[in-house]
Amino acid sequence: MSVNEAKSQKYSAGKDAELSKDEIEILDSLKLWRTEKAKNQKLPVYFIATNQELRSIAKYKPGKKEQLREIKGFGKHKIENYGEEIIEILESV
Repeated sequence: MSVNEAKSQKYSAGKDAELSKDEIEILDSLKLWRTEKAKNQKLPVYFIATNQELRSIAKYKPGKKEQLREIKGFGKHKIENYGEEIIEILESV
């Protein structure tokens, strides 16, 4: 088994993946949240999450903070800092 095989495959929505009306709504809410977060923390938006990561969240719709681990680009740090809020957004849209 090679090193690559040992790593579990993370979920990532393709750049050209069609988003449903609901998913677009989720994506817009996530982008709005990210912009606010970045402004408050004086960080570039991509530090919080990239567009690709937000698209993947909108498509995958994790129901629990732990499920964010399944999304490419989300590690312990991002989940601890932003996981709760992301799940709240998903539940409210």
